[in-house]
Amino acid sequence: KKKAEAKKKAEAKKQAEAKKAKELAAKKKAEAAAKKKAEAKKKAEQVAKKKAEEAAKKKAQAEAKKREEAKKKAAAEAKRKEEKRIAAEKKAKQDAERRLQQELAAQAKAEEAARVAAEEAELAALDEALGQSLEEELAYEKSVTDAQAVASAQLYIFEEVRSKWVRPPNARNGMVVDLLIRLVPTGEVVGMEVTYRLDATDAYVASVQKAVRKVGKFDKLSALDAVVFDANFREFTLRFRSEDLRL
Repeated sequence: KKKAEAKKKAEAKKQAEAKKAKELAAKKKAEAAAKKKAEAKKKAEQVAKKKAEEAAKKKAQAEAKKREEAKKKAAAEAKRKEEKRIAAEKKAKQDAERRLQQELAAQAKAEEAARVAAEEAELAALDEALGQSLEEELAYEKSVTDAQAVASAQLYIFEEVRSKWVRPPNARNGMVVDLLIRLVPTGEVVGMEVTYRLDATDAYVASVQKAVRKVGKFDKLSALDAVVFDANFREFTLRFRSEDLRL
């Protein structure tokens, strides 16, 4: 009986140990399966991450290419507009220069006609003066002298202003500005305003005004006859145009 019980206990122990070994083996198998599954999941995540990164990279490259193309297109459009603007400015400048040349030619023609008419009038007046009284002859001589004095004074004024004029950087041939200048008999400038300008920039106009202000007083005009001064220089127009500048 004792031997049977011992045998029974030994078999029970053996079965328990076998069961424990079986459970341990199952546990190890489950752990291995879980580890393999985790590794497979991690690998799948890495593959998915890599694919997502590649997709994001391709998308970024496509967007960058699109932006670059848009940038090139905008630059080309800006260049086209700039070329169009430059062409328009060039045409406007050519038109303005052509108008100025026409104006100068017309002015020169008018001045020549006036000169010829003045000479003819002078000759006619001289012929008439020969047969007139001494008083009339003296009056004629005075008118000629006054005209010469006016012309000399006009040249003096222009040269005085030119001597004080400082050319601005943007000054070019063909720029014209007319200033209406008011003087008192001493030759002092008491008023000035712009009455006409052709292709003249603000800097050009300001430089001529500044030159007049620098002169301030045309001293030699005080020697003019009062009647001549009042008739010609109490208020007169000075046209300032420089023809010796680069285009």
